[in-house]
This record gives sequence, C-alpha cells and structure tokens, in this order.
Amino acid sequence: MLQDEFQSSPRSALAALKSATQHEHDALDAALDLLHPALGSAAYRHHLEAFFGFYAPMESALAAIGGWLENDIDLTARAKAALLRADLISLGVEAPDALPMCQTLAPLPNLAAAFGSLYVLEGASLGGQIISRHVEKQFGYTATHGAKFFNGYGARTGEMWMTFRRSVDAYGVEHGPHDQMIAGALATFVTFRQWCEQRALA
Repeated sequence: MLQDEFQSSPRSALAALKSATQHEHDALDAALDLLHPALGSAAYRHHLEAFFGFYAPMESALAAIGGWLENDIDLTARAKAALLRADLISLGVEAPDALPMCQTLAPLPNLAAAFGSLYVLEGASLGGQIISRHVEKQFGYTATHGAKFFNGYGARTGEMWMTFRRSVDAYGVEHGPHDQMIAGALATFVTFRQWCEQRALA
C-alpha cells in the first residue's frame, strides 16, 4: 500500500524501514487484494470491518506512547479509526464499535518501535489514494460516502507523508540504529495481515 513516489536518502530511517519490511508489505497487499476487479461491495465492507477492528486498538496503543509531539507528530491529526467508523455507518453497519477488535497487537516497548508501527499506518494512507480511485470506479464510493478512510488526507496526502518522513528520519538520526523501528514495523505488518486473514474466515 506504499508508493515509491516519495523517496528518502539511502541511509535514512525511512529507507531502512522500507527495505527491511518490503516482504511483509507485499504479503499484506497480497492477502488483502483490494484492487481485484472482482471485489464486491460486501467483501469491501468486510475489509473495512477488519481494518476498523485493527486500527481502533492500534491507534489507542500508539497514543499511549509518549514523545510524539516532541518529534513533530500530531497523532490526533493522523487518526483513521474515525474515518473507518464513518464509512461503516454509511455502508449500513449500525454499531461499528461492537465489531470484533484485534487483541494481538504489535508490542510497542518504546517510541522507536511505535515509529515503526506508525510507518505502516501512514504508508497505508499513501497507498490508499490508489485504492480510493478503484473503489470509486467500482462502487461509486467517495470521500464523503463509503471511502473516507482510503481517501485519507485527500489533497494533503503528499504533504502529510513528507512531514512524517522528516520526523521519522530526524528521530533515526538522533537515536541511532533503526533495529527497534524495523521490529515495530515488521510486527505491525504481521499482526495486521494475520488479523485480516482471521477476519476473512469469520
């Protein structure tokens, strides 16, 4: 769900994250297959239900980690669970908060791991621009009905990604090796994929 349009320098934290997690990113994309031409509206809604069940607790876990504002990250401005909730309600799900929630989240022992986790969620927002065009063509869903989540930041998507890139790279320079960031990102990719696969069978 990440695009290659916005690159970072080869030695940056962002470049390290992208390189080390590409295989899990690809595995998640393959598991979701949101661009499949045969994707139906019921399957699309089921995907959104699974996403909400992951994003809601994951965003709460990220918010419990201190240090974001000091690193120029406004988590409230980047939250997506409310967009998913609105999409689900507009698609006929009466009580999104009663849906199953993921109980096995990526461990976040520190801010470095949390930055890695946020990399996954922010990358999904970047890639969501492609998916939003697909679901509008497929179902007629838009940023005001059914596809708020995938439209994400809308015209500000590039700006928000660049802001995140600067923050994650600056944090990586100040705090040295990127191992804990990478571990957080890998764990988030894996738990997200496993959760979506589990919900697909429900």
